[in-house]
Amino acid sequence: MIDAGRTATYHRTMTAPVLRDGGVLLHVGPHKTGTTAIQGALAAARPLLKRERILYPGRRLEHNRQAAAAIQRSLGWDRRRLDMAYWDTLVAQTARYSGRVVISSEVFCEADPESAARIVHDLGPDRVQVAVTLRPLEKLLPSNWQQYIKSGYRIRYDHWLENVFESRDKASAATPSFWVRNDHPAVIRRWSEVIGPENLVVVVVDSAEPRSLFDSFEDILQLPRNSLNADESGPSNRSLSAYEVELLRQFNRRVRNKITHTDYYRFVKRGAVRSLVEGRTPGPHEPKVITPGWAIERARMISKEHIAEIGAMGVPVMGSLEALVPTGPVPTDEETLDVKTVPVGLAAQFMASLLEAGIDIAQRAEDGTLVTPTTSTAAPDVATVRQRIRGKLAALRARTK
Repeated sequence: MIDAGRTATYHRTMTAPVLRDGGVLLHVGPHKTGTTAIQGALAAARPLLKRERILYPGRRLEHNRQAAAAIQRSLGWDRRRLDMAYWDTLVAQTARYSGRVVISSEVFCEADPESAARIVHDLGPDRVQVAVTLRPLEKLLPSNWQQYIKSGYRIRYDHWLENVFESRDKASAATPSFWVRNDHPAVIRRWSEVIGPENLVVVVVDSAEPRSLFDSFEDILQLPRNSLNADESGPSNRSLSAYEVELLRQFNRRVRNKITHTDYYRFVKRGAVRSLVEGRTPGPHEPKVITPGWAIERARMISKEHIAEIGAMGVPVMGSLEALVPTGPVPTDEETLDVKTVPVGLAAQFMASLLEAGIDIAQRAEDGTLVTPTTSTAAPDVATVRQRIRGKLAALRARTK
């Protein structure tokens, strides 16, 4: 599957592994390892990829719905599963295309051995090559916690960190998927045992070399340099500030048990939170989420263990595994922040974004353009949507009195 004919020098791999004609590159994440950046670049380059006989299926940035259906991952606290039609459609598209195909979703990293084997079988065992992108574990901690908060969780960062490091060998209610995603040797092992280590490539995302991620994928796909670039026109994926994430966490504490996951996803995650991320720029003095020193030290210790395990697997590595252990200073306790209040303007913007999301959802329901990506593709009727919006707004008004 991997063709070593194209030469490019890396710290651990002397030649860039190349996706051969008719191959399928399955990028499995994990989360927060440059996935949105490379997905945005691939989506923006669809016309160029087509000329190179490379298919990046669909119209969306990524293939998360297809991946969630493929591994039958339950969604949110409603525990619903996506219809397998999402996955079956992608498989059919891939089978029909005789050129090369790229599929990208960080959700694939959560596949158990059985799901991984089924996915490879569906796509064609003789076609699939897997790419795993890795970042330093300590960089993944605040971004993963923020993703949990964006999904309705209510736990404080310090308590969440304690749960993370206490639950490496078992599932935790506060961190149900963290180690499934971020035990990096285990993720690599699950996929390499299905396709063989020679058909898996590890791409190290090095913040000191901003273009390294794009360059690596260009080499794998045999694309000219600068074919893949950051999509500045795409949606922002910036981190929340300490004020923003605490506002959302407190909001979650008050509404989590009073709203379905589908409504939370529409009104909050895809509504108010997206509006904040895309429509607001935190000021230069607005505090950031800071990981305490003890957690960084633990993360670095685990990263060193990961490097040793990955190095012994014999998988191709693009970049330097040593970059997974930063050497910068560790924050002191005085640098961490316990947010007690947030600016009034921020709270007002959040409330306005909730209202705008409700109006938008009602309008799309009336236009017939609102689709529910669950086990059923049927959208709720307009009256139901309006009733839900009135109920949510009434509850919010009651809580703000």
